Amino acid sequence: MVRGVYIQRSASERMTLEAALKRYLADVTPTKKPSTQKSERHKANTLIEHLGKYSLAALTPELIANYRDTRLNSLGHRGQPISANTVRLELALLGHLYTVAIQEWGLGLTYNPVQNIRKPSPGEGRDRRLSPDEEKRLFAVLRQHKQPHADLGRQNRPGDGHD
Repeated sequence: MVRGVYIQRSASERMTLEAALKRYLADVTPTKKPSTQKSERHKANTLIEHLGKYSLAALTPELIANYRDTRLNSLGHRGQPISANTVRLELALLGHLYTVAIQEWGLGLTYNPVQNIRKPSPGEGRDRRLSPDEEKRLFAVLRQHKQPHADLGRQNRPGDGHD
């Protein structure tokens, strides 16, 4: 009961995170652009792997914070640490799933547990410059190719005899 209103929680107690993510991927994800659809499927698989067997009602801020910390301290498929931004985006997907479940699916959830945890910062972003060797190789390749549109500007100019 919240503020004297009874909320039927049985649907959220029966639905696992795995089932909810599958419904989200079928109902919500197709409305997004293709690159977002692909990344959401990947993030959903990661969430299912770690938290999929929990019911939506059973996922607490503590469990989600443990997931966050585990992901931040784990290695990806290339043996590199998982970036804070990757974990932040996974949590954003999970948070939006709860928002949709509460507002549109009527699953009887009283709150979004993802809102009650700290999110990792997005990070510094990329700062990459060409090395001098890469720059030399790039210009060498560019010099090897004829640039067809460079000649287009010279064709059919008024007064050059091509009228």
